[in-house]
Amino acid sequence: YDKDISAQNLFAIQEDIAARIAAEIAEPHGVIHRTGSHLRRAETTVLDAYECRLLASEYWRAPTAESHKRVRSLLERAVTADPRYAGAWAMLAIVYGDELRGGYNHQADPPPLDRALDAAKKAVEIDPMNAIGYHALFMTHFHRGEISAYKKAADRALALNPNYPDLIADYGSCLAFFGDWDGGYGYVKRAIDLSPHPPGWYRAFMAVYFYIKRDYEMALEQTESVQLGAFFWGDLIRAMIYGQLGDKEAANSAVEIARDLAPDFEETALAALSLWNFQPADMQHMADGWRKAGLNVKL
Repeated sequence: YDKDISAQNLFAIQEDIAARIAAEIAEPHGVIHRTGSHLRRAETTVLDAYECRLLASEYWRAPTAESHKRVRSLLERAVTADPRYAGAWAMLAIVYGDELRGGYNHQADPPPLDRALDAAKKAVEIDPMNAIGYHALFMTHFHRGEISAYKKAADRALALNPNYPDLIADYGSCLAFFGDWDGGYGYVKRAIDLSPHPPGWYRAFMAVYFYIKRDYEMALEQTESVQLGAFFWGDLIRAMIYGQLGDKEAANSAVEIARDLAPDFEETALAALSLWNFQPADMQHMADGWRKAGLNVKL
């Protein structure tokens, strides 16, 4: 432990160490989830339902349309096998939201965010102490534009587990996209510090943060040698950065990949950015980078 140790900050040090140990061992990007050897009964009396949730936890490390479809089916099976399994309902809510966030396997009836809201509400009704349930609930309210409800659910999620990296990274992202970039940055930085193996989407946020701050070189640095996640956003982020830096070859390459993953993005950019509640000035700034990269986005 390489920070200053004194009687005055002893309790803060203890809390910091405890949070880091918990993240290293038990959180989604920690040792237990990486080994995959921890099949045990937890929260549910149906082992098959718990196995479904374990497989779902792998999805967030490297999401793809194929893995999303499989995980959605597994989680739906889990809540059928054990309808009182709060953790599975919470994860299912997030997976339903990814039909819009990532453009994965969209099912229109009922709409994804209606299904997500129903699943998240079930999670917190079954277990009011489940932070992941409130995580799913605040994300769903945020995307539905229900800002008051989002803030209330986010406060509850953070109170229940202030050291869950994915939760605080998602909260930081929401905070930033809604306009508080510096506040959001602090939360995502905390998630990176806590997580022993941060997923690529944490770095994707950092790249957007520095882009918004017009530090394009630092934004590019965040994307180098990092898989930003299989969401189409990773290549769109690279494209707008290269566009601002005037690197036409790299911009064209990123645009080509982005068009393969999201062929209608030029027409749907406004809806995609609005889903994340980006502010108008930030939308225009991002669109400027995309246009310089060769994407004729319509806002």
